[in-house]
Amino acid sequence: MAAIIGVLMLGCDTGSSPTRRPARVHTFVNGICTEPGCYMIEAVQIPAGTLARDGHTLTLSAFRMFRFAVTQELFYVVMERNPSWFHGGEDREPYGTEVQGRRPVETVTWFDAVEFANKLSVREGLTPVYTLSEITRHEAGHITAATVAANWNANGWRLPTEAEWEYANRAGSNPEWYWHFGDDPEYLAYYAWFNAGAGNSGHSYGMTRQVGQKQPNAWGLYDTHGNVWEWVWDWADWGGEVSWPGSFPAASVTNPRGPVAGSLRVIRGGSFGNTAVNTHSAFRSGLTPGGRVSNLGFRLVRP
Repeated sequence: MAAIIGVLMLGCDTGSSPTRRPARVHTFVNGICTEPGCYMIEAVQIPAGTLARDGHTLTLSAFRMFRFAVTQELFYVVMERNPSWFHGGEDREPYGTEVQGRRPVETVTWFDAVEFANKLSVREGLTPVYTLSEITRHEAGHITAATVAANWNANGWRLPTEAEWEYANRAGSNPEWYWHFGDDPEYLAYYAWFNAGAGNSGHSYGMTRQVGQKQPNAWGLYDTHGNVWEWVWDWADWGGEVSWPGSFPAASVTNPRGPVAGSLRVIRGGSFGNTAVNTHSAFRSGLTPGGRVSNLGFRLVRP
């Protein structure tokens, strides 16, 4: 079984089964896919704005962000494989009447997420952001190592930066709050799947849940707390430190993209297997980019 990640203190398809001949992926911004059998990528327009951090200001340009984490069926239609641990079978079936394919994809490396973003961009007629070279690929298909360069002027899908992720998660709320809805943990269960065993995420050991069942934040994003951790672009290391504020520079800057190198890529949001504190809007963890765990997925952004 793939491991459930511990805490490193760093600060639409209408059917339930993917087909071998997938339909075209359709992108709608704040819209609905109405064609029978099509796969919906619903993206929310995130306005330009600022994120206050420790006495300085991070300025973010406007961007679009997936309303939901990438699902298993969407990953399959683009990549023609489903690497998820929670893909069905004993103790891995979807909870109750939930649809298997609408659970978030997980057990994907950071490189897998980057490759998915490029392939989705090509399908949608967009310019891919990433260039991958020196690729090491596991026999199961996932990428365990590669050299990745980003063209930040491209219009394709990409991973959010850490600053974009937190800015979108907070959705204009008080930057001092623990979560986008406030500081009271009693309300967290309305917004997040978390705290396996003592919380609300299913079996005693925890499990992924179908996306979009909890309440969204003020900008219409679902599951930015809990369910699965989410990969972001940034390296975790900043000036040798791996604690908060990590890859956020200690200065007022525009569209920060983190350190130029490091050993861990940042993950955000917490998961079904984590306690409330680990779902904090500002909480950070990290993993080697070739790592894969069963409570880690991703969502994408584009201009």
